[in-house]
Parts: sequence; structure tokens; C-alpha cells
Amino acid sequence: MIVGVPKETAALEKRVSVVPETVTKFGAGVTVTVEKGAGEGAGFLDSDYTSVGATIANDQKSLYEQADIIL
Repeated sequence: MIVGVPKETAALEKRVSVVPETVTKFGAGVTVTVEKGAGEGAGFLDSDYTSVGATIANDQKSLYEQADIIL
């Protein structure tokens, strides 16, 4: 299963639905894919996500195409 984490689109919104710390808590068989730059407003870089096993989608369209569920 692929869990998708999109970048927030609301003006001034800085939250992100998944932080790097929680990526490893999804368990076996789950891949977390984060839209490029999704965590920046909350202070998380794409490299913070990839260092814990997440993958990065280059844009929201590709994220939505590959994800089974969107958070």
C-alpha cells in the first residue's frame, strides 16, 4: 500500500499530515510517498523523509496517481 502525503495548498498553511518520525510507524508493506516540499512549512526537508525510508513525488499529480490513500 502506498500512503500519499500532499503539500498543503491553503494560503499560510504550514502543517503536514506526516512528519518524518512517523514514517517508520506505518509498518511492513506500507510505502510513504511525500510530495516534494510538503514538509518545508513545518520545518522538514525532503531529505528528512527519505532518510527514514519515504519516497518523494515530484508533483501532486504523480503523487495522486501512485497513492492508494491520501492523508
